[in-house]
Amino acid sequence: MTALTAVRLGDGLLSRTNNRQGMSDANWKVLNAPAEPALRAVADDLRRVIPDLSISSDPAWIADSHGWPENPILLLVQRDSRGALGAATFTISKSTLVHRSISLRRPPVRQYTLSGGIVSGRTVDAEAVAGCFEALALAIPSDGVVRLSAIPVGSPLHEQLRDPQSDLQRRFYVLPWGEETLHCRILWDGSFEKYLSSLGKVSRKDLRRNWRALLEDPTIRCEVRAFRAVDDVDQFLRDSLAISEKTYQSRKLGIGLAASPASERAVRGAASLGRFLGYVMYIDGTPVAFEYSVASGDTCLMKEGGYDPAWADRHVASVLFLEALRDFERIGLPVKRLDLMPTVNLFKLRTANDLLRVRHFYLFPRNRRGAGRFLTLGAVQGLSQTVRKFIGSRDRELDRYRARALAKARERHTAAVE
Repeated sequence: MTALTAVRLGDGLLSRTNNRQGMSDANWKVLNAPAEPALRAVADDLRRVIPDLSISSDPAWIADSHGWPENPILLLVQRDSRGALGAATFTISKSTLVHRSISLRRPPVRQYTLSGGIVSGRTVDAEAVAGCFEALALAIPSDGVVRLSAIPVGSPLHEQLRDPQSDLQRRFYVLPWGEETLHCRILWDGSFEKYLSSLGKVSRKDLRRNWRALLEDPTIRCEVRAFRAVDDVDQFLRDSLAISEKTYQSRKLGIGLAASPASERAVRGAASLGRFLGYVMYIDGTPVAFEYSVASGDTCLMKEGGYDPAWADRHVASVLFLEALRDFERIGLPVKRLDLMPTVNLFKLRTANDLLRVRHFYLFPRNRRGAGRFLTLGAVQGLSQTVRKFIGSRDRELDRYRARALAKARERHTAAVE
């Protein structure tokens, strides 16, 4: 059995040694200086033992995207005598517990967020999950809250989250957050036409029609530019920020490229590593849509995009998406999968050809404060679901499409198991 070492990058001091049956010592410590070399060393180890490590699971990328070191992270590292072989990277933030439009107006909680689960060069089994979350229970403060985002249904972590007798549930109150949903991805073999042929007939027809209507319109001059080199980043950021500032996400939700200095650092970091793929669409010389991706291992993370609402009826984001995929084919982008990110919308559901069933969870320490938050948030969620059944969803088309896609994904899973 390997040892689990937690490296705390940020404030605080914790030193503890814990023994489990069959497990060698697990040492806990804070790395002050040199914190950055330690983080990079863990990331380098993981890339060696997991050659196809997705950048979305890379601790260095997660840290940079989160705005570390200004914004702290908690890194749980699985080690053997040769170095790191697995990790779970939690971003740390001050957050208010929210369920849809209902916010629990209490002092902000210290939230630890993990997306996707544990990554390891070895099989992630129930014992590995138990060891990781035993380490987490010792590392976080008694009033901390853990958010697990997009955990694959059927994975060892998901099974322990659902098993009331698991080691994980003995340490945390577990609250399933919302219903089972989908993580949209694209299986990519390098051919744009093969990708289109993998979609439904209606989706394929709509995409082609939107593309022709815009790019073959003689009354406008439409151009798409690609940005990859470090020297290209300044212009990409200047033009894409001008678009991002106009989007609903930036104006109403305070998220997106224009709202996050960490996003700019992530773009520059990806470009410095030769992993950045940025695209901007211009109409009559004015930027109207952008998107950027980051490629690493066998995955291209389709990180972010946006468009000028004034051009929504011309489907500029959809056309730019197709143009980016055409460019992926042209340059021979050496990936097997395009990751459309965990959030779900109608466009992603219609353009994905690989749907991963996922669930979200909140974990609360098993103490009085944790129990109170668990019960309160669970009651709020139950009330919200009851109200939703009576008044319906704000986006019924998305709900219907997602329900059909989920049913198909479950059928495929059942057929594969049988």
